[in-house]
Amino acid sequence: MIEEGSVVLPGDIIATSEELFPGYGTKDVGGNIIGTIIGNFFINKKRTAAEIKPLTSVPALLHKGDTIICEVKKITDKMVLVDILHVAGVNREMAGDKDAAIRVSDIAAGYVVSARDEYRIGDIIRARVMQARPAMRLSTEGPHLGSIKSFCSNCRVPLVKKNSVLECPRCGRVEKRKIASDYGEGNIDRKVKFVRR
Repeated sequence: MIEEGSVVLPGDIIATSEELFPGYGTKDVGGNIIGTIIGNFFINKKRTAAEIKPLTSVPALLHKGDTIICEVKKITDKMVLVDILHVAGVNREMAGDKDAAIRVSDIAAGYVVSARDEYRIGDIIRARVMQARPAMRLSTEGPHLGSIKSFCSNCRVPLVKKNSVLECPRCGRVEKRKIASDYGEGNIDRKVKFVRR
């Protein structure tokens, strides 16, 4: 077995299958545990497995069905244009284009007259990838999708959920959005704290 912390290349023999199980970045080939990625070898003591921590963080590629967090940048009657901020469940930088669109027909299950009625510039929304290539297309249809943090159109204070509408705690303005079922819950602020205002 090689020394823990050693840099491993794909194909390097790390240990035997009698010593360790194969884990992340390794596989068993004929009784030998070999590396499949470039990185540092370590032993996962809970699983008694040989694992490799990648030397570089590989950017995340988006795929159909992925859930993402994004910020609304532009709205027309027929479309919402967003910047993708984060891929849910992936703790890596995103690769590729970060611009995406939500068609008015993909905002909610029911009929939506105008995208301007459902979102505002600056809203932080959770969406699902419907199409990743060639152009990114998203949907917020579904109860757990939609705005997870919105700001008052008048004074830019975060809005608070009151029944099915949002209210500004400063000026009392009431606004409508297509909101996610968990809008305003504590875990949401942690997910979007990196968004600068």
